Amino acid sequence: MSKIRVTACGGGVGAVSYTHLDVYKRQGLQKFQLIADAEVEHWTEFRENLDKLTVAFVVAGTDDESPHEKEELIPYFGQLLSQLCEAFENV
Repeated sequence: MSKIRVTACGGGVGAVSYTHLDVYKRQGLQKFQLIADAEVEHWTEFRENLDKLTVAFVVAGTDDESPHEKEELIPYFGQLLSQLCEAFENV
């Protein structure tokens, strides 16, 4: 792993090479961006699932011909709430 390279110029210290540091910095930022993108995708999917579940729950409670009962959907709300609590626990 390269470190900062300092070259001597005449009687003093000359140019400092940050090229390797810049590369490591860019690679680190790219990793953070990938993580952030994955987080955004995860929470977008979470929100879509919550929306669908909420609609299914309302339909189950108001439509006699619904394919689901309210009681069978409640555990799914628990799973989503658990995911949300886990995410805030890690913040």
